[in-house]
Amino acid sequence: MARYRVIFEGSDEGGYSASSPDLRGVRVTGATQDEVKQRMREAIAKREAEKRQTRERAHERPDAGNALAMDPDAA
Repeated sequence: MARYRVIFEGSDEGGYSASSPDLRGVRVTGATQDEVKQRMREAIAKREAEKRQTRERAHERPDAGNALAMDPDAA
């Protein structure tokens, strides 16, 4: 897993949150610091899995049975 910068904020009275400027849209909240750390690990792992899946899909070749040939002049 890659390493990312994470910013933690909050207090015991109001709860905690964490976000990463390196991972747009990844933000978690929780009642304790430990809860937020665990949720952040999970969120980063999920984002990493999504990135891997996207890269794998980009390298897939279309199945010949699902390929569609179009004539641009027929449109």
